[in-house]
Amino acid sequence: MIRIQLVAMDTMLSDMITDLLAREPDIAVVGRANTVGQAMDLASAEPTDVLLLQEQPASEGLMAAALAPRPPAILCIAANGRRGWTLHIDAECNPIEAAEGGLAAAVRRVAARLM
Repeated sequence: MIRIQLVAMDTMLSDMITDLLAREPDIAVVGRANTVGQAMDLASAEPTDVLLLQEQPASEGLMAAALAPRPPAILCIAANGRRGWTLHIDAECNPIEAAEGGLAAAVRRVAARLM
């Protein structure tokens, strides 16, 4: 099971993403947070594999995420949902295209790098 937290998203977007990912048997939204730092605090109680953010996040909390004993992958989606980046010390752009499995496939790709 891939456990994700939604970070720094407005309620409507996080509700839509939660509904979209609820159809995926191997992905569970386990929390919501306003900042990466808050998400890392929540991750100490609820294990988290992926932090899903909208646009590029403020740097607050990213260092804590990177230095955590089992750091979550960070997947950031653009406002249009078509491109994104992942954080594994370095950043890279990844397509988030419906033809390539959309958001659920992007979550699986970033989580696979943890295993």
